[in-house]
Amino acid sequence: MSTPLRWALLLLAVPALGACYTYQPLAGPVAPGMRVRAHLTTEGAVRQSEITGEPRRVMDGTVEAVENGSVTIEIHFGRNVGGFTRGGEGLTQSVQIPRDQLEGLDERRLSKSRTVLLALGIGTTVGVALQQAIAGGGGGQGTKPPDTRPPTALIVPLLKFRIPIPVP
Repeated sequence: MSTPLRWALLLLAVPALGACYTYQPLAGPVAPGMRVRAHLTTEGAVRQSEITGEPRRVMDGTVEAVENGSVTIEIHFGRNVGGFTRGGEGLTQSVQIPRDQLEGLDERRLSKSRTVLLALGIGTTVGVALQQAIAGGGGGQGTKPPDTRPPTALIVPLLKFRIPIPVP
């Protein structure tokens, strides 16, 4: 297998890393500790933006409590590192959402089919890479003869700086 093809397979596998989970509409009662995605009404999004500082109609988090007519969810705010947001790290905030401001709740579940496909893809990629490493790479490239030329001199210029510092 050629190197560009291996890189292409690797790049295709990267988005699949998040494919092991899926969100499905909640069928039963909400319980503390469940990972959920809350879909808010417009009124709920406006109210939550006053609390969290950013308007969001969808919030992912963990259920902390279920009380009379409301659900308390701990949501994660990502931390911006070098222009990329890393979710799950940084700040968390508990948000109480009244039931009348919820359009629906989805439960985060492990997707067995996606997980199996991901494992098969990773296993195939590792197997092909091992086969290529053991077989010597193939591709008809062969080995290069040893280089018998003498090494060339490497000249690195050194700069000297003097900074006069007056001493009182």
